Amino acid sequence: MRDENRLLVSDSLKDVVTDLTDEEINALSATMIVASMEIFYDGKIEVVSGKLLGLSYELGDNIRIDIHIELKRAYEFIKKYKVSGLSCRVFYLHLGNDEIVSECNFKISSAKIFDFDQQMTTCTLAVDLIRD
Repeated sequence: MRDENRLLVSDSLKDVVTDLTDEEINALSATMIVASMEIFYDGKIEVVSGKLLGLSYELGDNIRIDIHIELKRAYEFIKKYKVSGLSCRVFYLHLGNDEIVSECNFKISSAKIFDFDQQMTTCTLAVDLIRD
């Protein structure tokens, strides 16, 4: 049975790298940081996660993040952000089996997508998490 950390890594890589063994997942999870946000919108909770590309902790415990995700997931995120606004209840960072948890009510601000890779159908999703 896989633990949650390995599932987050394998989910974030499922369309990029296929058929990973448990040993390969363990080795790969130690070479990248995976960021996950538990987002809240319209009374629903959803988890968005991907490979961390950039991170900055700002004054007032605000967080700026850039994550590499599927283009479709990024588009859905931007659509929800525009239509109903989003907030983040919990923000996680994972490196191998180590985890950092930032639990707070964050307003999601300045959502944008860039660095498109049409061949892999991926992009970078950048958001600012503003502490409420």
